[in-house]
Amino acid sequence: MTRLSPTLAVLLVSLSAAVAQRQHAIVPPMSCVDKARQDGLPTDGWKVVVGVDGIKTCRRETVNEFCLGEEYFDAITKRSGCCASPQVLTWINKASLLGFCCQEGHHWSGNMATAVGGCCPHGTDMVNGRCTRGCDESACATGSYACPDTPACNRGNDLGIKYGHCYVLSFSDSVHFGGQRETIDYFKSGYLTDVPFKICRATSNCSPGGHVTTRDGFYLQDQYTPRDDRLPSKGWVSNAYEGPHLSFTDATVMAGLFYGIPSTCSQGGYALKLRSGPCLGGSAPSCTMEQPGFTFWERVSQTLVFSEVACDDFAAPFSPTLDRRVYMYRY
Repeated sequence: MTRLSPTLAVLLVSLSAAVAQRQHAIVPPMSCVDKARQDGLPTDGWKVVVGVDGIKTCRRETVNEFCLGEEYFDAITKRSGCCASPQVLTWINKASLLGFCCQEGHHWSGNMATAVGGCCPHGTDMVNGRCTRGCDESACATGSYACPDTPACNRGNDLGIKYGHCYVLSFSDSVHFGGQRETIDYFKSGYLTDVPFKICRATSNCSPGGHVTTRDGFYLQDQYTPRDDRLPSKGWVSNAYEGPHLSFTDATVMAGLFYGIPSTCSQGGYALKLRSGPCLGGSAPSCTMEQPGFTFWERVSQTLVFSEVACDDFAAPFSPTLDRRVYMYRY
């Protein structure tokens, strides 16, 4: 048997130990970033997470991303968002970054003052919660009245009336739209005449400024006190349609939202056909009585002339030299 020299024996032992050490060496695990780079994933925002079973996994944290369009806050929910092409952003209040973002092929339509509306396909507009494609193709309307896109009197879409201004309403025979002392309903003629109605953008906004167009909704604030009330409170023309009578209400949720279409050209006022209700019916007598109430039907509409007068509080645009006494008792 051949004996190894002491030197060779030491060398062999050293080599064996090195091989064993390499075979059992602990290789550091690949980092999350390296693993993401290897898999072609984004390399930012990763962290090691230990699960309930003790196993470590890589998880990507939320990363702030850039908006490739315009940043905004939803005008109703106030949630932040990013509106990028081909989406379309409509500003309700650009200074406050409030708006609505609609998908491709749609646009926002509604009342800018109240932010009530929605996204409608191009060629349609939001009217009373419905996207309507003109009077002939509306889901409700029958096409029996003039289209808002072709108004009379060469005024375009301008109804002539203004927000924050007051008007007395009368019919084509000059008889007033008024009321009785014993009831809250409105009638043609009646005990109460010369009632000033203020045009308001919303039940919370009757400030002056801007003309009303065929596309704008408005509310009618009755400047008289309730019939059985002696306090100088005001109310609204109600939202009655298809039978129930138009009446005075002090409940803002019952206030009617109205739209107008220019009718005949009149002197001293603006002749309009009013629309209201879910199908934008026209105003007409509710029955065949000698002095009927009024409601909104689909096919018919009586013309009402809006003649501007001083508001009940003698507000502008009339002369500040007017008598500013407030009359608490009216009848």
